[in-house]
Amino acid sequence: MKLLRIEASGFELFENNLTINFLAKQRVTDDSSLYHLFQKGDLNPINALIGINASGKTSTLKLICTVLEILNFTPLNYLKYKDLFKEGHNHKLCIYFYTEDGMLHKLESEIVFSDESGVESPLYFSEEYLYSKKVTSVKSKSQVFEFTNSSLVTERKNVGLLLTDDTSILYKLKKEVDNDLLSLNYINSIHFTNINVLNFKLPDSSDNGSKFVFPVNLIHFLDPSVESLELRKINKLETYLLKFKNGQEFSVNSPMDLGNYLSSGSIKGLYIYLSAMQILKSGGILILDEIENHFNQELVKTLLSLFERKRTNPNGAVIVFTTHYAELLDLFDRNDCINLVRHNYQNNTGISIRNLSDLLERNDLKRSDVYKSDYIGGTSPSYSSYKLFEKDLLAFVSNDR
Repeated sequence: MKLLRIEASGFELFENNLTINFLAKQRVTDDSSLYHLFQKGDLNPINALIGINASGKTSTLKLICTVLEILNFTPLNYLKYKDLFKEGHNHKLCIYFYTEDGMLHKLESEIVFSDESGVESPLYFSEEYLYSKKVTSVKSKSQVFEFTNSSLVTERKNVGLLLTDDTSILYKLKKEVDNDLLSLNYINSIHFTNINVLNFKLPDSSDNGSKFVFPVNLIHFLDPSVESLELRKINKLETYLLKFKNGQEFSVNSPMDLGNYLSSGSIKGLYIYLSAMQILKSGGILILDEIENHFNQELVKTLLSLFERKRTNPNGAVIVFTTHYAELLDLFDRNDCINLVRHNYQNNTGISIRNLSDLLERNDLKRSDVYKSDYIGGTSPSYSSYKLFEKDLLAFVSNDR
């Protein structure tokens, strides 16, 4: 399964008719880094969300993760970011996805809170519709997301009583088709944005002596001073065995303590690159918040290149990440893989997302300059607010102590 597009409305944090598109919108060339799915359908393996502080980038990632959870049959009341849904709102999601049997699908869901007091599962699907059509029916890009009533496969009221109110009707489709068609692996690393640890565990059933050897060449790439790193179960405890090339060896029982021996960049690099390896193999989605944290630009560039190149990304894996740094935009050849996130405080319409290809037609302009100049609006901190802060600062430092 490949996620193609998300449309959302009724969410308090976001503007109505919010759209997040993962398919290419601009012209496609033979040498493009895109992953070809079907005629008129090419997937962007890199999707960047950029915005100033408090623009809503992380909230947008949480919305994407919520959609991924629904596609993986997670009941609404077990969603990780259930707080995105608010009482009194009719939340609507249109999720477009592709399956390898040559079918395009549209899952249209309305999600609300129960108004009954004491209900154990307050969040539920009030309506749901599943549409499907063959990709061979698509003759232009505009037709990819057009579904007629004739393509309606099923709706919630027709699926029977065996489905709980907070489980999507996709579960019914899962029972009827090959499970591999509806498989979409993803890794959500949002919760490690501000906590830099090596989140890796041996299977619960592993015995003493069981071990995982971290890829040697990856370790040398991130930290040339390290010879090897293993995670081994010793006396029923997960223990990191770290060996440096100068002969020093350390035994660490807590991943938090690895920070005493490895740099933050090395720790983050191991976690992110190992996650990327899994996603590149499965053709899934890697969710990464603030990609520049603890990384220099070369590490970011190398990571993104793994998703850009067909040789290292043969299965159409996708990375979705946020960043504050405009300079990263200059790494890309296309505008349609970049999304500008802005929080519209003045008119109180919520978080908006605009694809750069809709705002900037030319590819030859230096994107970082366009972004930092505020040419397209809302992409640089308020100068007037800064001047007021500077005035307060001058008053503060000039006061007698």
